[in-house]
Parts: sequence; C-alpha cells; structure tokens
Amino acid sequence: MRPGPVVSCRGSPPVAANPATLPYGAVPATPAIAPGGVTNAASGISGVVPAAWISIYGADLATGTVAASAANLVNGSLPSSLGGATVTINGKPAFFDFASPSQINVEAPADTATGPVNVVVTNSTGSITMSVNLQPVLPGIFTLDDYVLAVRPKDSVIINGTGAPDSGYATAAAAKAGDVLEIFATGLGATAAAVAPGLVFSGNYPTTATPAVTIGGVPAAVSYSGLIGAALDQINLTVPASLAPGTYPVVLTQNGVPSPATAMLKIAAN
Repeated sequence: MRPGPVVSCRGSPPVAANPATLPYGAVPATPAIAPGGVTNAASGISGVVPAAWISIYGADLATGTVAASAANLVNGSLPSSLGGATVTINGKPAFFDFASPSQINVEAPADTATGPVNVVVTNSTGSITMSVNLQPVLPGIFTLDDYVLAVRPKDSVIINGTGAPDSGYATAAAAKAGDVLEIFATGLGATAAAVAPGLVFSGNYPTTATPAVTIGGVPAAVSYSGLIGAALDQINLTVPASLAPGTYPVVLTQNGVPSPATAMLKIAAN
C-alpha cells in the first residue's frame, strides 16, 4: 500500500527515527523525482487528479522527515510547505500531509486544465520538475498489503484481509456475501458542491458521478459515493450475494477509468 495521509486519519507513512546528516563539508544534493514517481497515493498509478492525494517518490525531496499535525494547519488547511519542501502542480501550490527525503504526500490543488503539466518539488538545495498527466479522474482504492480497507457499518468492524488487530477497533479478515461495506478511495473527481483542496474537514459531499464497482467481476450495488474528508472518498456498496468464499479483486470505475485490479477483498462463508 502507498502510505496514506495522516491528518485525514488513514494511517501514517513511515517516519525515520534519525534522519541522516551530511558529513562535514558535504554539499547537499538537489532533489530528484524517480521515473514515474508522481502517482495516485492509493493505487500507485502515474498521474494527478485535482484535489486528490498524490505521492511523489525520489531522493532528497525534503530536507527533513515530518508528518503533518494539527500544529501545521494554516487557517484550517494543510500547509503548502513541510520538511523544508514545497510542491507546485501546474504552477499552483499543493497541500502537504507528509514529507521526507524519499517520499512526499500532498493533496493536489484545484485545476480545470487537462493534459501534461509540470510538477515541481523545491527545497533549499534546488528544484526538480517532472511532466505528469493531469486528468479529471484517476481512481485508486486504499489498501493494506493489497487488501481493501473496508468498514462494515452494522457492527463497525474493519475488514482488512488478515484480521490483524487495529488498536481500539474490532477487525476481521473477510466480509460476507450480502454485507454492506464502506470502502475508501481518492481520485474520483468533482463533487456536487465544491470543497477547497487542503481544507481539513469532516462532512459529506457527493461526487458528481457515481462509480461502478465490481468484486470478482460481479457488479456491486453502490448506494453512496462522496468526499468525507480531505481528498478522501467513501463508497458504500453491497457485496454481491452470489459470491462464494474466496479472494476477489475489487475494481472501481469512474467515468470509464478503472482502478487497478490489485485491491483484493476476502469473502467468507455466511
């Protein structure tokens, strides 16, 4: 899984305990972005969607390792600088959740443009530019070790593919046919009422288009799709009753663009 933003409570990226220091007299390296290193933060697919989470991978991107906290918020919004770094997308500042030398997580700014745009990472040692495709949608489902992270609202159990404990929550490895689940994604595009990118909030803003979801190729009934936090989309669905016990790929398609078939969901016997 791509580490998720922390202010929106989707899990913390790894934080180095002791960031490396340069030998005396060494010259800091300028930032570098890895080939294909600007991606949807949930799926890892290259590209940028306005107001969606993206991850940037490379070297010497930030001069420190910092996860955003409430102390970093500016008038209720995520900061536009963290760990000594800034990011612009098509000339507009992005909003930070996490910064380290090898990875940055940001929410992309609002934009109506499409096509190739410049993503620029800048710190005190210099800057690096990469051309990336800006598109209206690029769905990605949040996972843990390739298993869909889901909540079963009837009993508040977190379905995580392994049943591994999550402090303060009940967990299970598998859902069951007929279960209503909440899954989480980013990159689903516009909402009916606009929400300013970077704003940290808890609310309910339906997406202008409702995605189609399949589990093992079988359509799942979708009852809700909308923004519930900073760049965080929630999709409510019903697991098809016809599914036998097993492990199935979950694919979310928005405006004809599918998420990768790498997000898996376990189904147990009723």
